[in-house]
Amino acid sequence: MRRNGRYLALLALLAVPSALLSIHAALALLPLHDWPTALLQTDLHDPAQLLARHSFLPQLAVALVAGAALSLSGVLLQQSLKNPIAEPTTLGTSAGAGLALTIATIFAPWMLEYGRELISLFGATVATASVLMIAGRGRLSVSVILLAGMIVSMTASATTAIFLSLFTDYMGELFVWQSGSLVQNGDRSAIILMFWFVPAACLTVLLRRPFSMLGLEDEAASSLGLKPWVFRLIAISLAISLGASVAAAVGVIAFVGLAASAFAKATGARSFGQVAGRATIIGALLLLLVDRLSDAVFPGELPAGSLTALIGAPLLFLLIRRLPGEFRHRSTVNSRKHPAGVATFLGACVVIITLSMISLAVGPTAGGWSTGAVSLAWDTLEYRWPRVLGAASAGILLALAGGTMQKITANPLAAPEALGVSGGATIGVLALLTVTGGIDQFHLALAAALGAVGAGLLVNVLTRNDSFAADRLLLCGLTVTMLATGWASVFLATGDPRTGWVMSWLSGSTYRLAPHQAMFASVISLAAFAVIPFAERWLTILPLGKTVASSVGVPVSAAWGVSFAFAAIATGAATLLIGPLSFIGLTAPHLARLLGFHDTRCQMFAAAWIGAAIMILADWLGRIVVFPWETPAGIFAALLGGPYMLWALRRR
Repeated sequence: MRRNGRYLALLALLAVPSALLSIHAALALLPLHDWPTALLQTDLHDPAQLLARHSFLPQLAVALVAGAALSLSGVLLQQSLKNPIAEPTTLGTSAGAGLALTIATIFAPWMLEYGRELISLFGATVATASVLMIAGRGRLSVSVILLAGMIVSMTASATTAIFLSLFTDYMGELFVWQSGSLVQNGDRSAIILMFWFVPAACLTVLLRRPFSMLGLEDEAASSLGLKPWVFRLIAISLAISLGASVAAAVGVIAFVGLAASAFAKATGARSFGQVAGRATIIGALLLLLVDRLSDAVFPGELPAGSLTALIGAPLLFLLIRRLPGEFRHRSTVNSRKHPAGVATFLGACVVIITLSMISLAVGPTAGGWSTGAVSLAWDTLEYRWPRVLGAASAGILLALAGGTMQKITANPLAAPEALGVSGGATIGVLALLTVTGGIDQFHLALAAALGAVGAGLLVNVLTRNDSFAADRLLLCGLTVTMLATGWASVFLATGDPRTGWVMSWLSGSTYRLAPHQAMFASVISLAAFAVIPFAERWLTILPLGKTVASSVGVPVSAAWGVSFAFAAIATGAATLLIGPLSFIGLTAPHLARLLGFHDTRCQMFAAAWIGAAIMILADWLGRIVVFPWETPAGIFAALLGGPYMLWALRRR
């Protein structure tokens, strides 16, 4: 009775405000006595009746059906993968669907005539299958699935951002759609969603017993006569189809499936059937309430998907803390076999100098390729050198930050992007822009640094009780990154006049770098270089573990805090230059180790050079690949780093 009381109270809490807000909006649109006419015999010459019949009512229907579909999808994924945080957003399903639809919209719009749902289903299937293949080596570990899903989502988002930056004619439409807009123009989306949801719901009811048994160990389920892999495949297929249909209809709606299942369990639902039934109803009402609140507070401005991302990220923090630890502690200290010599280091210097010269003097022009003509080089030098210097400085800062994080956490997957430090810097910048009316570089740099430090402290607090467990560090950090993405969508949807600058910055463009900014970044990168020799002992001993470090006199807490603060500040400065996407902090330290740099000081310096080289190369390729258009350096670097991060996770 108590559990049913909690469930009924939650339904009332969701349904009553949704109903009141819906009634208020309906009466504001049409008087009560005109609604029967608008429903049964719509006057095609009355704009209010047209809006009521073909926009307002379909929007309510889509919100209910989409919320129910996402909730059922989340429950099916959680049950089949035995993963309490699985849902279309965290597994990359929605991002894959979004990327497929973006590519089709730009390059093959004729394919949309055959159904957006099939295109969305293809992209969602590829993305989810990639996640499961990567996690399959770890026996579908909870943490590995989530990490792979988040990385696939970030990589797909970076690819989508490239297309949006190149094809600006589609930017407005695709941005609104990707932000999860429920605004409708007819009944088509609601009918199609019902076409996908009703059969999936009926099949789930028919197979509820075998689906319930998927929560058992495979051996136990097999002993009861069940073939787990068959029904797991069916459940995952149903979940992907539901997530893809919603993405095709309204865009990316984040965390509804996660929140609905969590609320259902909080009301006392225990069996699979109870959780699925309650979550479906809760999810429908939850998305309707979010849509009504968004329309009431930000009428016509804020897509519902952006608001669900802001609401869902804190919930994800709470659920992550309940996960069992799964990653084994694995030191990043490498053996000293095949150490790199002076020749390798000199070769790295030659490479960085060569890349800098090529980036400064070589590139396509309106009259053809330039290969270093003196007159052209001098004409373009004043525009190119700030970009080259700024990109190199950002690469150095991110590489040093990533190397530091991998050392202090003893986790080869740690990086500013993965631990939420880049996301914190993004939140700091957006927070400052929200409360101010201009763009002041000094204050933005300070806000980025404070945001990065704040994100680091938040992750620190959330994982301190678990001795900074590697899986929780990464999951909490990536959750901060997703929260920053949601906030960015909200800011861009407000129509602020600084939206152009924000979009350019979020994409990692170096186009706007001024000479004084590049010089300031170079000074910070040199200062970061100077810090490394003083921290060498800490960075060498901390990966050996708390016990060993304490026994040799290292103040572990102080060393960890100072090192993390250094990484956060370096990340904040780099993020202000090239935006939050790059993955340089992950890839550069790994490449340094692969080249044979095992000594801490040499490894950090080599990683810095490699980070600079990658960013210079990314900036140059971004200028020449689709000339005369440009691909932002940060996004280009993310396309290089994202697949590498997935490969590293697969090897782990």
